[in-house]
Amino acid sequence: MKAFDLQRMALDNVPVAFLGEVALRSFYTFVLVFLFLKVTGRRGVRQMSLFEVLIILTLGVGGRRRRVL
Repeated sequence: MKAFDLQRMALDNVPVAFLGEVALRSFYTFVLVFLFLKVTGRRGVRQMSLFEVLIILTLGVGGRRRRVL
């Protein structure tokens, strides 16, 4: 196995339908969290742009620990 092989990391034996499902779930989660923040948030959260919320969500997901089975 070659280290940092972009082909293997991105599309290694993964069906296209699975990638579509991941994209759909990510979009669905983003919309739910975005709406939740806008509805329940204070003035500071309401003033955030869509891009700022996206950055916060991305950092939150990236910092989460992964559970290994």
